[in-house]
Amino acid sequence: MKKSGISLIIASSIWIVLLVWQLFTWSEFNAEFILRILPPLGLLVAGILMCQPIDNPLQRLSRTVGIIISISGLVSLCANFYTWGIYFEWSITLLNIFWLLPSLGTMATGFLMLSRGSNENPVSYKLPGVILLITACIWVCLDSYAIIDGLINEYIWGIQPYLWVVIPINVLLAGIFMIQGPTSIKIDLAPPKVNNEPVTVSDWLLTYFLLSLPVINLIMLFVWAFNKSEKQSKSNWAKAFLIWTLIVSFIYLLIIALVALSM
Repeated sequence: MKKSGISLIIASSIWIVLLVWQLFTWSEFNAEFILRILPPLGLLVAGILMCQPIDNPLQRLSRTVGIIISISGLVSLCANFYTWGIYFEWSITLLNIFWLLPSLGTMATGFLMLSRGSNENPVSYKLPGVILLITACIWVCLDSYAIIDGLINEYIWGIQPYLWVVIPINVLLAGIFMIQGPTSIKIDLAPPKVNNEPVTVSDWLLTYFLLSLPVINLIMLFVWAFNKSEKQSKSNWAKAFLIWTLIVSFIYLLIIALVALSM
């Protein structure tokens, strides 16, 4: 939880700085600015709470964080609707609908953390972590599309547009850390123990689902391969998968190079 909290703190801090930067640039302090700054403030508070010591009651902490994240997602959704109505006159396009997904994903993450109940098993953080991961992936794609579109049409300048992508990247890291689950720090002088527990069917289903997501699949392969607390069989499988990926990529690059030279 602490690593997830740090990632959320970084994401929300950059978000707040960029919004204040826009405020001083455009000098427009209005209802839209208030709606825009409330979600990162909520995520900042949630991140600080998630950095609390692990001996705090997890159930109460999870519910509190879930409430804050849900409210942040709801306010962000209201801000998107406000922008949709003011600047786009409620014109329904696929892009406008996609911009609602990060807010909906944030709300879903908060609701899942809120509904954890009395189950304190770290595995229960996997589902909200997956939702947050997918939300961040969509968010990164949307910000990247905005940058590419701005470069093509020559209406963006400076470093500020590129900093917006850093926000969902840190949210993506928070989702990855949530999937790993909370861990406690302890001193153990005994030899490291190998986790020989079998990988369950549900874990494999989640694994192959994450492998189907672009960019995230490569990140998760490195996490599974080199995370010391990961199950040994799954860790070996991830390492073998990475090795074959490198071999196949090298073969494809070699074929492309040979074809290019022969033309």
